[in-house]
Amino acid sequence: TRLNMKTDRVHAGIDGTALLEEMSAFALRAYLGSGNARSDVFGTSNRGRVNTRIFERKVNLLCKEIGEGARFRNLNGGPVQARDAGLDIVGWIPFEDRTPGQLIVFGQCKTGTDWRRHGSVLDPAKFNKLWMEEPFLVDPLRAYFVSEAVDRSNWKESSIIAGILFDRCRLVQYSGDLSGDLLSRIRKWTSAAGKTLHL
Repeated sequence: TRLNMKTDRVHAGIDGTALLEEMSAFALRAYLGSGNARSDVFGTSNRGRVNTRIFERKVNLLCKEIGEGARFRNLNGGPVQARDAGLDIVGWIPFEDRTPGQLIVFGQCKTGTDWRRHGSVLDPAKFNKLWMEEPFLVDPLRAYFVSEAVDRSNWKESSIIAGILFDRCRLVQYSGDLSGDLLSRIRKWTSAAGKTLHL
């Protein structure tokens, strides 16, 4: 949380911001609670540069996975400046009939301590209008995932601005079954990052 995640996010060859996105996707799926709940990381592979083709592919894949939005659409028709348009993870609970109209959660993730400035960046309705051909039948909920333990004196305001707030404590609550490769990478990153801070 205290590291500069623009310049000091990679330790042991692992990107800490990508780890938070993966852990957040896991926690969101657990929070949704249904055995059918799904989640996916949207933003990670497009980090660092603007690439219209990557962004278009990610939107098309998302539409296919959730069965809504149809396909990518560039509303302006000009060059796309979005890397991920603020969307880091998506969670949803599909019905077996695969028809639209389901619970969808759009999530944004933020490491470090400056997360308050970015809480209102993600707007699912605007994302849908700008980048998808068809509208959602039910507007997605917003969620915000931060690596810091949020001061409870700011909790209500932060939740109003950012949506369902998953701070460090809530992420831990819904990551109890975390195991395997992701847990191993989190341990490696944390250990290496701690050495730079002399922990």
